[in-house]
Amino acid sequence: MQRAEIPLAGPCGSIGSGPGSPGGGLSDHVWLSMVWGLAACTGASPQSTDTPTDTAAPPIPPPVVSDACDTHNEDCAPGTCGGSGSRMLPGSNCIRCHKQGSGSDVEGGYWTVAGTVFSNIDGEDGQGGVVVRVTDSEGTVVEVESNRSGNFLTNRSLVPPLSAEVELDGEVKAMSRTVNTGACNRCHQCDGVAQGKIYAP
Repeated sequence: MQRAEIPLAGPCGSIGSGPGSPGGGLSDHVWLSMVWGLAACTGASPQSTDTPTDTAAPPIPPPVVSDACDTHNEDCAPGTCGGSGSRMLPGSNCIRCHKQGSGSDVEGGYWTVAGTVFSNIDGEDGQGGVVVRVTDSEGTVVEVESNRSGNFLTNRSLVPPLSAEVELDGEVKAMSRTVNTGACNRCHQCDGVAQGKIYAP
């Protein structure tokens, strides 16, 4: 099983990578500065006049959300978007409506963790068959599988902070920090603090 960990940007974190945190993570700019700074260290030092012998290609930066990122359903709020069932409104913040104490008027009840997995960071297509694995602060592990719309959800009781990862065909991406919420799509929006959608490895 291959595992990758990608740093998160902001307090919510990103599942397109490994464990995320309310304390925040590294921005893309800081992350890239660190990567390129590290690459520069493989060459000659500032005091040296030697020609660097390392001709390896520079590291590939992590995916960055593009102008084509799909914002569909991101602005959904109670009473503003239609749909029903577990395949409704991919990309919306499910827990904005489906939260504990929301009452019987919300179809399906409430969720403790919910979100959408896409085929790429821009949210081009929902990705089904992805295992979403969430671990709480007490070591409880919950695994759910995304449906054809990419949506996943659970009402299992979990104690924050939470870590999470997604797995597809033996490839795993884990959030780099823990988070205090199971409302995954609240942060995983085109201009959200996670800087893009949850996407399959």
